[in-house]
Amino acid sequence: MKVLTINTNDSMGGAARAAYNNFRGLKNIGVESKMFVARKTTNDFDVIASENKFRKFISLIAPHVDGLPNKYHKSENENLHSPAWFSSTSKKNIEEMNPDLIHIHWVQGGFLSVKLISELSKPIVWTLHDMWPFSGAEHYVNGTERYISGYHKNNKPEKDMGFDLNKWVWNRKKKLFRKLKNLTLVAPSAWMARCAKDSYIFKDQRVEIIPVGLNHNLYCPRNKNMVREILKISKEKKIILIGALDFHKDKRKGGHFLKESFKSLKKINSKNDIEIYILGTSEPKEKIDFGFKTNYYGSNRDDLSLALLYSAVDLFVAPSIEENFAATVFESLSCGIPAVAFDIGGMPDMIDHKNNGYLAKPFDVNDLAQGINWVLFDSNYNKLSKNARDFILRECTLEIQAKRYKSIYDSMIK
Repeated sequence: MKVLTINTNDSMGGAARAAYNNFRGLKNIGVESKMFVARKTTNDFDVIASENKFRKFISLIAPHVDGLPNKYHKSENENLHSPAWFSSTSKKNIEEMNPDLIHIHWVQGGFLSVKLISELSKPIVWTLHDMWPFSGAEHYVNGTERYISGYHKNNKPEKDMGFDLNKWVWNRKKKLFRKLKNLTLVAPSAWMARCAKDSYIFKDQRVEIIPVGLNHNLYCPRNKNMVREILKISKEKKIILIGALDFHKDKRKGGHFLKESFKSLKKINSKNDIEIYILGTSEPKEKIDFGFKTNYYGSNRDDLSLALLYSAVDLFVAPSIEENFAATVFESLSCGIPAVAFDIGGMPDMIDHKNNGYLAKPFDVNDLAQGINWVLFDSNYNKLSKNARDFILRECTLEIQAKRYKSIYDSMIK
């Protein structure tokens, strides 16, 4: 069996890292596998990107070309919108690799168009890293239910102006995705699986749930004091880690809740024994006063640097509004670090309330603060830490993930 994994790139972003890790996991259990990307950054010989100079140029401009319709659409939903009308690759390029099965991950940014996806004749497994496959152009729907009932004029959000891009993209998907005859959708969380089954486009399709896997031998618990000494982090403070790309700009990641939450935490714990580290963004020009000393760890960190940082902290906080299966949360759990988040989306799939972390009432900043304080000062921290690691060993290793996917592949090929 030859499996072709397709993702826009092989390392940048949570979906890319998850796709690459799954691809390597498949190879490790003996599945013949290649990965096809628009933009390659690893040195992996089994990752394929076009060497043709013209194709390389097309892949560079593809995100800008594909995004042109966004100029005629104004929405209060600030999440990424991908029209997917343009493709930097072709059906011929994919067919030349002669796979028995195609595994699609995140293919936006002008890589695979809606039309090209519909033309793929091989069995397809599609991992749902966000809501784009069954919604309009938006990657997260911002609380609307048009993906369930259909995108119509009478349910267009009042503050959306101009061309209804989401309706146009959804209508294309509704028409073209009917051609996909042997398709299995895989959701990393029960929440995403429910959304897919509720959607108009995929309501009759097979949907499975497989948690994202990671290298648990790299993301593992380490001696906290030793790592803090290496990273020059205080050994006396309780360290809270927060992390997401464009943390201060991406409202879906919930950064705007933290200032109030930390203000509440300050009232609960007036001692100056907490310090904050922010991963995924550099220090902004206009600093945000969280009430505690704040350090910025930046982005573009390699896996070892990330694993060391997770091991050095005491707690990971993820205040997302909408989330599928946050890589940062399960990376921290793998390092034995409890996590605190709102009880939304895929968070309950990872965080077992008061067992390996704390699930706060959605968007209640005071409860979020209570959860942070409980983990750091009032819980049986060693038990939380052990449970966090045990969850990963039980559900999220690369081998477990690869075997679950192979079982799906076998059922589809047969």
